[in-house]
Parts: sequence; structure tokens; C-alpha cells
Amino acid sequence: FLSEKIFKVIACSHPFIILGNKHSLKELRKLGYLTYSPWINEDYDESTTCERYHDIIKSIKRIKKIDDKLSWYRAMGDVIKYNKDLLRVNSIERLPYAAIELLNYYHNN
Repeated sequence: FLSEKIFKVIACSHPFIILGNKHSLKELRKLGYLTYSPWINEDYDESTTCERYHDIIKSIKRIKKIDDKLSWYRAMGDVIKYNKDLLRVNSIERLPYAAIELLNYYHNN
């Protein structure tokens, strides 16, 4: 189950770690989104519940040790932009037909 919280993070251009069910990242990838390996160790996605918490904490501690977090973040720029663009496209495709027509009219006039 992927909640709206992950999509809010994507919309705000943030990398993420999902403290959720096993294979959450796998499901997100099935939807076409990219994740943040190698910048974030994503082995936790395969772990059982108790191990997953431990693995997530290890991933967070690795991030905490990064001296130049701005460069680390910038290195993920293509993935961040891709996910945000995909979210925007998916959101527009789910709009009612009338809303899509209105947007098309707005952009073309």
C-alpha cells in the first residue's frame, strides 16, 4: 500500500525512505517511479518488519554522515525531476475529461 504521503514528498522534490510495508519501493517502481539507489541504501525494502526498521536507521545514519549534503542532493536531480514530472502527468491523466479540456483550452489560447 502506497499512501498519499509518498506522493506529497515526490511533489515537493524530496528524496525519500519509505517506512512502510515490505516491497513498497518495488511497487513504486512498478508505477514507473525511480528510487534513490545508490544515494540511499534501499536494501531495507526486502527486509522483514523488524529488520526493516534496523536497516532504515542504518540508511539514515549513512545520510547523516554525508558532509556535503547539497552536492548529494544535486546528484539526484535527474531522478527528482523525473519523479515529479511523472507525478504531474499521472495526476493530469486522472482528471475528469472536462478538467482536461479546460486545461487544454487554457494552454492553447
